Amino acid sequence: MSQITEFLPQLQQLRTVYTDFIELDEMDFDAFRKAVDFYYTHRDVGQFEKMMLDMLFEKDKQTLAIVLSSLKNELDKILEIYYESDAVFDGAEPECISNNIEMSHHSEIEELIPKINSCGAEFCEYAAMVNQDVDRPEGLSDDDAWNKYESALAQHQSITEQLYTVYQKHKECDAIAKRYHFNPFASLCDLLETFQEIVEKYLPTEIKTVTPTVAPVAPTAPSVGYFDMGLVSAIHKLCNDQQFEAISELDLYATLNNQATLAVLKIKSGEKTRICYLIHCLSEKIKGADKAVWRVEMLRKLEISESYYSSKYREPVSDIPSLKSKQFAIELKLILTQLQRNMYANPLFFKPYLFLAFCVGTTDFSIRRWWCSFDCVSSKWYGVVSERSI
Repeated sequence: MSQITEFLPQLQQLRTVYTDFIELDEMDFDAFRKAVDFYYTHRDVGQFEKMMLDMLFEKDKQTLAIVLSSLKNELDKILEIYYESDAVFDGAEPECISNNIEMSHHSEIEELIPKINSCGAEFCEYAAMVNQDVDRPEGLSDDDAWNKYESALAQHQSITEQLYTVYQKHKECDAIAKRYHFNPFASLCDLLETFQEIVEKYLPTEIKTVTPTVAPVAPTAPSVGYFDMGLVSAIHKLCNDQQFEAISELDLYATLNNQATLAVLKIKSGEKTRICYLIHCLSEKIKGADKAVWRVEMLRKLEISESYYSSKYREPVSDIPSLKSKQFAIELKLILTQLQRNMYANPLFFKPYLFLAFCVGTTDFSIRRWWCSFDCVSSKWYGVVSERSI
């Protein structure tokens, strides 16, 4: 990993690559090579964090704040460009971009080949005359034939050297192009997001940018939860150890319903886009103001920025989703559709039964409400009790 004085200019060059690609709607090989080289040079996250630690000891507080702020701004800008046009970047074809350099010397070669063929024929003709293998034209002396032979030989050697030089350049370009048959932009996104998190960790609190979208009030889930255990169980079966790290059903239930739990829901590497889609689908099942509050709280728990969520949550149902995202969207839709179908098929839907138990004490009179709900996914009954004194 280079020092910060080298890394920051490289990051600025990378932003220029991203900006030019969108503005010009094309990318030349040199720009593409910068993106690939940046990824391979800086993909060791440990070295990046070491660079951050070195800065802590080498820079004064004010200089450190300026450098970290610049780093954060560059990372934010690059990722913002990528989020807005990720399909364009991910769809870039390395073979087509590399083809520009592979073909760069073809025209020179095509121009030189007819010249060397013509010169070679002339050289052979005068060589035959000098060796007296053929008769010379009338008026052409031995000296003239010899001079023309030497001139043709020199010209042939010159063009041969030119052709050899161009062939060598073509060979080198072909070898270089083959090393860059790799689209780095999705991998760069993951890498830059990691850098972003590391920079945030060392950024002084007073210059951190805070952009709350909802007033920082802790959401209060209803007593019976936003989502019943049947739905949570189905989501657990679909996503556990796939989209997020292994977690128990009960802990997932508590997490999704904003209830107290010691477990921490962690997204697995490369699954953040599908988690965004899951959050979107679940938030659509919540009515009223709680919908936005729940979504913001889930994004906070999972450390997903609002800008990233807004740019990614539709990817699994976009025009060009990844195969994995498309399959995930289909399976999640099946779960949610089956839930809806079972609810309306249940004859007790819209007919809650309320059982009242009157308990007379010496000093108070309590009403306990028992009501049952049918879980449409797991086909189980759940009882919920609440108590109040009157």
